[in-house]
Amino acid sequence: MRTKSTFSLTCVAILCCVLYACASTPGNLVGNKRFNIKTLERGGLIVGGVVSVLQPMSAAQRSQYARLLGQALQKHYRSTTVIGTDAVKEALGGPLYVQMLDSYRFHAAASTAFMNIIRQKIPNARYLVYARIENDQAQLDYTQYPADKGKSPYVDLSTKRLISISMIIYDLEDRRTLVWGGGLQDVGESQKRIFGRYQQDELKPLFPKPPAESMLVGKIFSGLAKNIVSKK
Repeated sequence: MRTKSTFSLTCVAILCCVLYACASTPGNLVGNKRFNIKTLERGGLIVGGVVSVLQPMSAAQRSQYARLLGQALQKHYRSTTVIGTDAVKEALGGPLYVQMLDSYRFHAAASTAFMNIIRQKIPNARYLVYARIENDQAQLDYTQYPADKGKSPYVDLSTKRLISISMIIYDLEDRRTLVWGGGLQDVGESQKRIFGRYQQDELKPLFPKPPAESMLVGKIFSGLAKNIVSKK
């Protein structure tokens, strides 16, 4: 008789057989009828930045994820100008840029003062985009199979990683209005099989590493980006 168990912890990384499952449509949508494919193509997008509510991100990680967000937006809206976060950094200056991201990280809303500076310094783009990592957790599952008909006992190990991200878009031309908001989560799974009999405590160091955060983040950005406006 097989035995199946689950326990959870918070972790990071990649390996083994990796499977993915993703919600196709963002939840908690906030939309503005004046924000549509025509205004988007005429107005253009600015990537304000990416933050994590869980912990501060390094400058390198912020840049990497902002690039991923910009690439996802450009992929789905090829006729739209997408300005990267480097332009925002240059417009605000390093210290103010970090303050802006910290403000968004803790309050899930952009400061009007920062948006005013961005609008003044980058007048050729209308919509400002931010994304925030809301959740990142791992779950460890294992199923034990006893020896059967000459076959050795074995254990199937699984490490699942769930990440959820929210995204908001402001209209810098129309009174810094919030015109879109939504959230999406993605789950990745790494699998591994080991042979023999094990106690639960012996299994912990043997679990496969969870899928890389950047892989899941990129997929979520793509899912969010393609749903911000209808292309009809």
